[in-house]
Amino acid sequence: MRVAGKGLIDRGQKIRFRFDGRSYSGFAGDTVASALLASGVKLMGRSFKYHRPRGPLTAGSEEPNALITTGRGGRREPNVRATQQEIWEGLESQSQNAWPTLDFDMMAVNDLAAPFLGAGFYYKTFMWPRTAWEALYEPVIRKAAGLGALSGKRNPDAYERVRCRGNDLASLAATQGFRPLAPQLAIRQQTVTLPVTNPAFTAVGALGAFNRYYNFTPRALLSIPALGPLLETVTTEVAQVALTADTRVTRVSIGGAGGLEMATIPGEATNTFGQFIRDLAAQANPDATVMLLGLTQNSFGYILPEEEFSYIDLTGETGFLVPFTGYEEFVSLGPLTAPLLRLQGYIPLFDAPASAAVPDYLRGCVDPAAGNCLLVDIALRLEFVQDAYAERCREAGVPEAFCGLLDPDTPLAPLCSSLGLPDAVCGLLGDGG
Repeated sequence: MRVAGKGLIDRGQKIRFRFDGRSYSGFAGDTVASALLASGVKLMGRSFKYHRPRGPLTAGSEEPNALITTGRGGRREPNVRATQQEIWEGLESQSQNAWPTLDFDMMAVNDLAAPFLGAGFYYKTFMWPRTAWEALYEPVIRKAAGLGALSGKRNPDAYERVRCRGNDLASLAATQGFRPLAPQLAIRQQTVTLPVTNPAFTAVGALGAFNRYYNFTPRALLSIPALGPLLETVTTEVAQVALTADTRVTRVSIGGAGGLEMATIPGEATNTFGQFIRDLAAQANPDATVMLLGLTQNSFGYILPEEEFSYIDLTGETGFLVPFTGYEEFVSLGPLTAPLLRLQGYIPLFDAPASAAVPDYLRGCVDPAAGNCLLVDIALRLEFVQDAYAERCREAGVPEAFCGLLDPDTPLAPLCSSLGLPDAVCGLLGDGG
């Protein structure tokens, strides 16, 4: 970094390098990005699809914009972060994903069509004739939107060590002992009902913005398996209706005892949650190999165990801290997803004793003598989350037409009717949230 009196730059050692055919100078310890910025150059790349002008956004390995190509011929290396590449005398570097030049990129015409080129545009549009995808559409799209490219020439340098990970994996697999599996196949499924406690999903889903990717169904909270009976014991004042999502989780057993156990996960789970399922499988079939298949069936974003949600206080003192502040939390149905998947799905799927298969803070959900159930606390505080979301929305100056959707006091029945949903469904929503 160019900070006076600080950093690792040696201002007594001047170095010359080239970028896009022009000569620049910097100091020992400079990166390409810091040297170019010091020379007044801010444009270092073009965006992936629309070819919009881009410069450095960060100062390290996370840099998404300033991607360059270094070297020539067989030593050519594409997609190098300018914020990481240290300059050296005679370094050759070029911008990429621009034609004919970085300053005058003809492919920037793509930006004019941005309103018509939404996410997944190509997969929905270039479908006919089917034979044209590989022969015409895909090659053109790849050439119009992409990153740097290798030279295709042999690298003349000698390396002390070369890692061929694909070969290593194949060699490792070949050395493993093969064991025949008995000709046995068993498939079991459990249907899980998950309340949508993320206010953003609730609002956007109500607007139909998911385009039926998620099918949320209004359902009485007290009717949700594993959750309803718990709520019934503590209060009758819980919000009567919530949007819910249904999915199946599947267990496939191949080869009987000691064979292969496969389990599906309706989303992207963390290692902790995956280990929970592996432990259940190991208890059910001790010597079996376990395979988890994520993002299957109805996939509902991230699945985070309760202890990994950043705003849940497991002590039960405050219940919630700051709602939906992390990316994983924001892209999830909410904190009830993981525990209900445990209780409704995986525990019965593997015939596990519930009291022995849940974390300590969920023990009260299956054993009344163990104390309060965290699920009850979460469900009773859903209104707090939505109030906080609506308040933040208004503080940010977002139109009330949207913020009102996040407010639990906003009548939802009129909105439901305006979307053309059946009266039988809209009637469940009553006059308020």
